[in-house]
Amino acid sequence: MAQRSPLLRVESPASSVRGDCRECSLRFLCLTSALDREGLARLQGVVQHPRPYARGRVLVRAGAPLRNLMVVRSGLLRTHRWDASDGRLITGFVLPGEIAGLDAVADGRHRDSITAVDTSSVCLLAYPEVQALMRELPALHEHFLRLLSHELAKARDMLGLFGRRTARERVASVLVDLVDRQARRGLSSTQLHLGMTWRDLASYLRLAPATVSRALHELEADGLLRSHGGEVMLQDPEALRAMAGGAMRHRPERVV
Repeated sequence: MAQRSPLLRVESPASSVRGDCRECSLRFLCLTSALDREGLARLQGVVQHPRPYARGRVLVRAGAPLRNLMVVRSGLLRTHRWDASDGRLITGFVLPGEIAGLDAVADGRHRDSITAVDTSSVCLLAYPEVQALMRELPALHEHFLRLLSHELAKARDMLGLFGRRTARERVASVLVDLVDRQARRGLSSTQLHLGMTWRDLASYLRLAPATVSRALHELEADGLLRSHGGEVMLQDPEALRAMAGGAMRHRPERVV
């Protein structure tokens, strides 16, 4: 029996939905933002629009070969890996307009698994075809390099986050980061709906869930935020930014 590919692939028009990069409200956030009309039409030719993935669906498993980059259109993706001692470790969250799979560009294999946290829609960009287009479209190549540089900056930020920071500082940092990324899409810069669970957030911060809960209660008691379920309101964003410090504070609003 043939082994099923670890990456969900579009097999026929019946398994996909229509989409047009020119009409996408997230166009200014992804690879298409660097292209003129002709370049956009050429990139559109390598984009596939599979049907939405249900919550918990694995899009790609760690170790799988890189076939597609994934631009999130709606929902939320989670990247994670398995550790022998700690079990599943969350390594990141991919929001609408952001690209998943860039970790595989270095050696052609995904370092992390990618899972839909909630019902999620993505655009699949066939990577070999994207590579060919980058050789012909300098603007696309330059923008792709900026995206990779941005990923390196995020990795550096996370090293600082997991260094000598307290639980309160880690929680403040990730909340500020998430709300800033949300604001790039024209949404609220103070109110945040967390699509992930607090347990996932704790794994991402390398903290125990009880520690994250305690840090949230302390921040709430200090009047810096209010939280209820998955809803968080930043009542004093500047104080939270000051607490977050330099790791998340100076990140550019968008990659241009």
